[in-house]
Amino acid sequence: MEYNLDTKTVFATGLKDTSGVLKGRPVLKEGSQTYTMESVFYNFESRKARITNMITQESEGFMHGTNIKKMADNSINISKGKYTTCDLDHPHFYLRMTKARVVTQPHKVTVFGPAYLVVEDVPLPFALPFGFVPEKPERAGGLLIPSVQEEAARGFGLKGLGYYFVLGEYFDVSVTGDIYSLGSWNAMLTARYRKRYKFNGDFGINYSNNQTGERGSTDFFQSKDFSVRWSHSQDPKSMPGASFRASVNFSTPLNNRFNSEDIQQSLQNQVSSSISFSKTISDSPFSYSVNLLHSQSSLDSSYALTVPNFTFTMNRIYPFKRIERVGKEKFYESFSISYNTTFDNKVNFKAKDFGKPDFLSKFRSGMRHNFAIGLPTFTLLRYLNFSPGISYGMTWFFQTNERQYNSVTNQVESSISNMFSHFGVTQDFSASVSLSTRLFGKFDFGNKGALNMIRHMMTPSISFSYRPELGTPANGYRTLSYVDVNGIQQSLDYNRYDGLLYSPPSRGKNAGLNFSLGNNLEAKVRDKSD
Repeated sequence: MEYNLDTKTVFATGLKDTSGVLKGRPVLKEGSQTYTMESVFYNFESRKARITNMITQESEGFMHGTNIKKMADNSINISKGKYTTCDLDHPHFYLRMTKARVVTQPHKVTVFGPAYLVVEDVPLPFALPFGFVPEKPERAGGLLIPSVQEEAARGFGLKGLGYYFVLGEYFDVSVTGDIYSLGSWNAMLTARYRKRYKFNGDFGINYSNNQTGERGSTDFFQSKDFSVRWSHSQDPKSMPGASFRASVNFSTPLNNRFNSEDIQQSLQNQVSSSISFSKTISDSPFSYSVNLLHSQSSLDSSYALTVPNFTFTMNRIYPFKRIERVGKEKFYESFSISYNTTFDNKVNFKAKDFGKPDFLSKFRSGMRHNFAIGLPTFTLLRYLNFSPGISYGMTWFFQTNERQYNSVTNQVESSISNMFSHFGVTQDFSASVSLSTRLFGKFDFGNKGALNMIRHMMTPSISFSYRPELGTPANGYRTLSYVDVNGIQQSLDYNRYDGLLYSPPSRGKNAGLNFSLGNNLEAKVRDKSD
């Protein structure tokens, strides 16, 4: 390497070893670009260079140049150049360019003159008069080329014709369409979004007109279908203590049959959706979640919606426990309570029922409360463990299912009231108590044989549970008295909350007594080495 102080020019070249192989090739790094060459003259003032036999990587390929001039704006003029994807110094194949220029501002573009293909140093009769190669952008909009398809039902078609749009750094949209020779068509919009460390997802909607057979013939069929798809996930770090997720797949019954992306999707009869938000309140035992749920079957065009499902939970707390305990724990400090409540508003319907005047009457709603109460445990007579327990539940109903006698049909008929037309409460209660202890016994065999000792532990336990009579008018039980068409007095016991979202408490007292005995035998065996 030589440096001229007057002209501020450096000259560098590699040296050949005893076998004639060039070693120590100069390497020029400027920004993110790296240039490997045989020799170079570089001026530090003008930032221009004259290079011999340079190799540089361009995207996924390699650019070779015999005589090169590098300008101050980083543009490069190349004479007798090669472009190849082979990473060898002497590539097996390449595009031979008589002249080329690489421009870096405002955008990187490579322009070359006459060029021809060379394989194993043999020129082939494949030539280009000129070429223009722009730099491939990271994201760019453009035309989406369709694929040609043929179906027995819908005829010839073009599928996927459309345009792709890039809308900012985090969002892109594609609008596509399908068209068939027998009159069917489908329009689709698909969007994707992503923000690193925040969220990502995609959204799609389509509307189609599907026709099979010739119009006017007996086998002609037409349906208008649509679908909505949405998938969303959130980075847990973006909102600590909270989570939002969505997986929506809603469509008309025949949409997947005509507009599926693969065979598995077209054969899928059951689909479901969920949108959920959950949050845990910091420094507290409380948490809640809100969910929207959907499921459908294409076999019978049935749908099930839950709008919404709300759950609120209080984890177990000890309300009487001292913050700073001094001495032994008091018996009442072990008293605990936890709470959970759920509100549901559900509807089951067929596709043909949607939008009818009585559609809202199909909704079923209710709210259920559950309390888990932990009572203090005691030790009686030093060895008996006494554990009581209480369970309490409450259910709110916002509708009724009443019974009336119809003298025309001589039958008892039921009628469900409208949504939120009533407020009723049912209550459930049960209590239990258990008593357990441990008994130990042992037998010592001495040191005469291999068996030294046997220990026997028995764990007897007895428990009693009780549930009072809950078949009361307060829990919705009624008696319908009527005279049938034969003049006979009849009566029917029923519950006005039967057949709704939740089941009311059943009739009758319940009491149970359970006894169990656990046995455990342990043996101590002498080691043969003793």
